[in-house]
Amino acid sequence: MENAFVLINCVPGKEPAILERLQKIDNVVEAQGTYGLYEIVA
Repeated sequence: MENAFVLINCVPGKEPAILERLQKIDNVVEAQGTYGLYEIVA
């Protein structure tokens, strides 16, 4: 099985909505908010 990590920059304040949508995608195993250069790792 192949794994990939996607680092996402997004508009401040939009993280919860983006995380919710990512978690509904079948092949997304996990998506988490982060602090630093990227707001989300999926």
